[in-house]
Amino acid sequence: MFAIISAEGSTVVGDIRYVVDLAKAYGLAEITRDELQDKIHSCSLETLAFGVNAFAEEFGDDAAAAFIVAARLPITYERVKGSGGVPAAYFETSEEASLPNGYWSVDEEDERVKDFPPE
Repeated sequence: MFAIISAEGSTVVGDIRYVVDLAKAYGLAEITRDELQDKIHSCSLETLAFGVNAFAEEFGDDAAAAFIVAARLPITYERVKGSGGVPAAYFETSEEASLPNGYWSVDEEDERVKDFPPE
């Protein structure tokens, strides 16, 4: 999923790993909610969205949702399968069958967006 972003040593991949590491540290109670919220605000929302998707890929959407709530992130879940009038059978017989059910993305209309640095 993230192979198209950049090479292994880039800062983009490093930033995404930073987000995943913060989520893991919070989940393991290695950092407090306040520490999480302080550290997370150094990241751009796009990086956070990629990081949340990477975390969800490894730990599941429920864990990602808990992280989003704890970090007070303006990120929502966008359903791909079973929405927009596309029949579920389409995903069983096409190349899109390998797509996830959805993904985490920035809610641009959320008032908290202004609290994060630009890309």
